[in-house]
Amino acid sequence: CAEPGQGSTFWFSFQAEGAADGAETRDRIVDVACDERWRVMVVDDTALNLRLASHMLSHMACEGLLMDSGAAALDYLRTSHQSTFPDIVFMDFCMPEMDGFETTAAILALCPNMPIVGLTADASTEHHQKAMRCGMRHVLIKPFRERELAEACNQFGSRVEREAGAARVVAAAPSQPSRVPADRYSVQDFLVPTAAWSESH
Repeated sequence: CAEPGQGSTFWFSFQAEGAADGAETRDRIVDVACDERWRVMVVDDTALNLRLASHMLSHMACEGLLMDSGAAALDYLRTSHQSTFPDIVFMDFCMPEMDGFETTAAILALCPNMPIVGLTADASTEHHQKAMRCGMRHVLIKPFRERELAEACNQFGSRVEREAGAARVVAAAPSQPSRVPADRYSVQDFLVPTAAWSESH
């Protein structure tokens, strides 16, 4: 019985079977490493999911790019150099404003070779087919294990977009610095007469 200022104590008993051989536990703690150090973008509007993904990627020795919306993912791809692009994108289906399907189509318009894997708790055939139609390569059902994430990275990860950007950087770099001979021009050559400037402005 409960007593004022003392609280209450409850107890119960039940019968349970012991674990067979601990295989499930071993599967959870076994080291899961990717074939390569992939650069992985995860797009999900839930902070807890992003933290979990970050933990998994760190354990897999992969680099994580965490985006909390489709707009943030697109902004990164539009403003960052292609040599910093991810090797694979994991895309949540359900997000406000811009869902995973819209975001996937927009990303593929910018980066046609970008591998995108869907993330969803909805295992329906309808959603899976919709994911394939918009350009996703595969779908992981939440909650997924670290092993499934690593296998998807190894199967679909590709450095095509990133390496293409790096190659363009090298190609665009001049073999020698471009310099203007000091004895060829003077400061006067770069000055605009005051009268001309006033007329044009």
